[in-house]
Amino acid sequence: MFGSGGWNDALGDARAEAVIIEYEGVVNECIEDLDGDGVVGGADLTLLLSSWNTQGTGDINGDGNTDGADLTLLLSKWGLCS
Repeated sequence: MFGSGGWNDALGDARAEAVIIEYEGVVNECIEDLDGDGVVGGADLTLLLSSWNTQGTGDINGDGNTDGADLTLLLSKWGLCS
């Protein structure tokens, strides 16, 4: 399939190789889950409020300021992340 030394799906004595890709870590698709525990709840609200009016952890929308827009996003995802 690929050139010399790469993947080859030929039959017989042809050389075939496999590539293993390892990924360490978990992708958090629920950005409102600020503490990464799988639930948007009181701990996340605490983190958001403690960074109020800063560019800290609670800046969910990435606009450079933790404010009401971020609070709205957090509250709209309250509960289990899915």
